[in-house]
Amino acid sequence: MRPVWKWVGGLLLALLVMAACWRLGLWQWHRHEAKSAAVERIETHRDSDPVPYTELVRPDGSWTYEDEWTPTRLTGRYLVEDQVLVRNRPHFGGASKSAYGYEVLVPFEPEQGPTIVVNRGWVANANDAETLPEVPAAPAGTVELTAWLRPSEPSRDRDLPKGQIAMVSTAEMEDETGLELAEPLLLLQEDGAQERPTPLDPPDTDLGPHQAYAVQWWLAMLFPPGLWIFALRNARRRAAQADGRVAPKPKKVRIWDEEDG
Repeated sequence: MRPVWKWVGGLLLALLVMAACWRLGLWQWHRHEAKSAAVERIETHRDSDPVPYTELVRPDGSWTYEDEWTPTRLTGRYLVEDQVLVRNRPHFGGASKSAYGYEVLVPFEPEQGPTIVVNRGWVANANDAETLPEVPAAPAGTVELTAWLRPSEPSRDRDLPKGQIAMVSTAEMEDETGLELAEPLLLLQEDGAQERPTPLDPPDTDLGPHQAYAVQWWLAMLFPPGLWIFALRNARRRAAQADGRVAPKPKKVRIWDEEDG
């Protein structure tokens, strides 16, 4: 039988692996909870009645993620000359494969409050990378629009042609247009335009496999101590057989061994 310190080391290793499995399971569980909270916001807010923008976003521009996907209604005008395209954006549109194109961002100046960014939807790529697609124009003059509150995406430092940015990001829009823009972004629901970019895909409400992964990691915690106990019992049995305290198990005789004899 192995020295005691080797068994102690094996037990400590088993406990270490158990702790890692516990932490990985906890990580997956927290991801499940975060996804569940996001799905709940979508399901409870997205189809609710619009709320005035000033009730959702404070005068200093602060807001809470609990209001994400809440519809809001504003009156103002589009700054169509500062329209920007976000390149390399996928769109499924109910198909099994995605197409790639641009999302169309247009600053909006409300009658009250700071200028904000409206994501008006998606347009497909043109026939070649050097050509920009035709984009349905935002309505001119005074516009009443309904849109959902959405957070800005993280900015990426990329050198792109004028009028294009890499992410749906307020910071990138400010750098591109020179405007001072407020958070959060707005995802257009309706602005009265006869033609508009294709509405974006509806939000994903699939909870994903995170809960199942958490349970799998926690069940995996049983394997290391089980393996250690199994190895310890086998070692003790072999030691007892070597000392003559336990008779060795009789060797099984297979049918073909008897026939060979």
